Amino acid sequence: MATARSRKDARSSKSTPKIRRPVSGMDVSEVQILSVSDNPEDHEALRHILSMQQWNISAAGTCSDAIGHLIAKPSPIVICEKEISDGTWHEILNQVSRSAVSSVLIVTSRLADDYLWAEVLNLGGFDVLAKPFNEREVRHVVASAWTAVSGPARACAAGR
Repeated sequence: MATARSRKDARSSKSTPKIRRPVSGMDVSEVQILSVSDNPEDHEALRHILSMQQWNISAAGTCSDAIGHLIAKPSPIVICEKEISDGTWHEILNQVSRSAVSSVLIVTSRLADDYLWAEVLNLGGFDVLAKPFNEREVRHVVASAWTAVSGPARACAAGR
């Protein structure tokens, strides 16, 4: 697995993303995190892990549902299973990339390896979380994602 230092270097070497409106004026309890997985246990695990920070988690069981949700109300943080019954994280990333609001995609997988991590970062995703979820890692990655979309001044609200 890649080290944290090499991940940081890889992120900083990516091309500059298009300018999008930052998420502002929101505290964490107002922020909708979209969890995309056809496994209800994934949604429950994320709700449990992130409950201490009072994140608001919405669940989508299919790619179609997730895309509909993102069109209706963009989520600044999307946590998506690598493969979903009707699609993959690539389709969700395409929708996240079109959002007028700064958004990031975190991909989850039981087989989270260096290849997947490199692919996610190279295509514009934020990070990869291995399953079963490590509570500390999930909280850290989500807090980092919130900081990335809302700016460093909001980091305290993310429970850092």
